[in-house]
Amino acid sequence: MDTIHEDDEMADRLGREIVAVLGLHRDREHRDRYQTAWGAKTAVGIARTVVRIISEGNTSK
Repeated sequence: MDTIHEDDEMADRLGREIVAVLGLHRDREHRDRYQTAWGAKTAVGIARTVVRIISEGNTSK
């Protein structure tokens, strides 16, 4: 079974759901990215960051 770290399609779907729930805004310069406190991230990056924070409990940049 693929994990979110191996499956880009799964990560993209989850990332877009997170973006919608949190109401994140698109980055003005890079339209495929969203603004976060950790800089602009793609939907895939957002999903993988959230999963890492939950699994490791690490919120540092």
